[in-house]
Amino acid sequence: MRTDLGGDGSIVRSAGLTARFTELLPGGLCHAFWLTPDDHGRERHEFYGFTVPASGTAAGV
Repeated sequence: MRTDLGGDGSIVRSAGLTARFTELLPGGLCHAFWLTPDDHGRERHEFYGFTVPASGTAAGV
């Protein structure tokens, strides 16, 4: 399911991968996603993100 955030941003929710956020930036894009795995009976939240400029070089956030 995709939720438009207006402008060039959106959030995508899908089975297995909790949610993904993508936003077009001047000269590139920003992409982030988060997971909520079970860790010995307790939820653990993990957030991952990166930016990709038009040159194609990625940088982790």
